Amino acid sequence: AEDAGLRMRPEYVDEVIDNIKKENSLESDEELKRAVRSQGMDYDVFIRQMEETLLKQGVVYSEVNKSLSLDEAQVIEYYKAHKGDFLEPAEFKVRAVYLTLDDRTPAELEARKAEIADKVKGGLDFVQAAETYSDAPLKEAKGDLGNLVAGQIDKTLETALNPLKTGDVSGWVQTKNGWYLLKVEEHKDTRTKTVEEAKRAIEEKMTNELQ
Repeated sequence: AEDAGLRMRPEYVDEVIDNIKKENSLESDEELKRAVRSQGMDYDVFIRQMEETLLKQGVVYSEVNKSLSLDEAQVIEYYKAHKGDFLEPAEFKVRAVYLTLDDRTPAELEARKAEIADKVKGGLDFVQAAETYSDAPLKEAKGDLGNLVAGQIDKTLETALNPLKTGDVSGWVQTKNGWYLLKVEEHKDTRTKTVEEAKRAIEEKMTNELQ
């Protein structure tokens, strides 16, 4: 490693130590030090051996990488064969008026929903409607649900959101948590990354396999 001019960057060592702590559910450097000492090893010796191991790995990868050959045609061929790996699901930036199912009779709930829907249809700003009429916790957030990714959200909400375009408002949607009147502030359709967008990830994956 020394002959090759390889040096262990302190920030890389810190990153490796952080990963060790995460993998072993250790909250602090002190907990890691105690864990190392419990194994009968001095902490400084542990760090030095770890750095030496990383440098050895660096030598191996440096020598291996000299023999690697990866060209544009291979990247494109991989992309064509694995297009499904680069699919980005639909994403929605959503705001909602939210009503809980608690503390209201069915008749009161229906009246409240009708009142809010009429005001929104009549031109009431949706942010104002969400802040004014939503129940907690969305009231404080002015109805902001953030960015919702298809496949990672409540199926009922996803079904209601799918046909909506940017600026559209849904009808009332019931989930197990309550009722939502949804407005899509931005809708990004499902898309496949271009080969240029996927190129770096492909090169890293293929390089790892070649290594």
